[in-house]
Amino acid sequence: MAKKALVVDRDFFFVEFMTELLTKRGYDVVKAYNGKEGLEALAGLHLDLMFVDMVMPKIDGWQLIRCTRKKFPAHPFPIIAVSGLILEQLDDMDRIGADYCIAKGPLNKMRTLFDGFMEKLEACPVPGDRDQRIFDLGNLYPRRESMALIESLHFKKAILESIGLGVLVVDGDGRILDTNPMALNLLNFSEANMLNRPVHRVFPPEEREKITDALTRITEKPEDGKVEVSIRLYSQTIRLAFTQLRIDREQMGWTVVMWEERP
Repeated sequence: MAKKALVVDRDFFFVEFMTELLTKRGYDVVKAYNGKEGLEALAGLHLDLMFVDMVMPKIDGWQLIRCTRKKFPAHPFPIIAVSGLILEQLDDMDRIGADYCIAKGPLNKMRTLFDGFMEKLEACPVPGDRDQRIFDLGNLYPRRESMALIESLHFKKAILESIGLGVLVVDGDGRILDTNPMALNLLNFSEANMLNRPVHRVFPPEEREKITDALTRITEKPEDGKVEVSIRLYSQTIRLAFTQLRIDREQMGWTVVMWEERP
């Protein structure tokens, strides 16, 4: 039986490039072009290998790798981070959760790099402390702009994680793109089971109609600014505030802020 690989990257041409190289090495390749498609592809798959672009819109590589590790604790297949930016933070490889990292470069030059990497990977799927984990074309150097971008993303993520309110970021199709520890605690969900789930399904069945109604109301009347509802969640009363998520004046989804109501 052929081994199965999942390639998740926002660049169509890079996905096709990786598919060609992996197919020649005997792999069946499943393709995904963003983190949401990657999560959906994981369902029901028995993977042997996974390549993940770290910089993707909506659900990024960090989130996807964390969720993958949680979903498959008994079948830990190698995960390879693929990016040019991620190499600016080599000290974060363990925090990222990837086994290896490949730097992107001109595709005609990456063929030799990829073949050498695959020989290393197939001989040593799980790297040891002294094994090479970063594979690049020899032009690895810090870039101030990408360092600043990553620091900015991490700072904004820290704000989301530190705020004393539960937050859900919901895509236009009603599925959850991001969350924070407070929301996970209130809803008693893990991040791996939360991401890409329809937002109404993380709430008790008897309260789901209120959730879909609130989303509809704020979509139909955005001038209201927000819609607030109260629900029963386990033994608590939770207040929810729904707002539109807009980028360049275009509605891209919703945000849901939640907190425990005190008597």
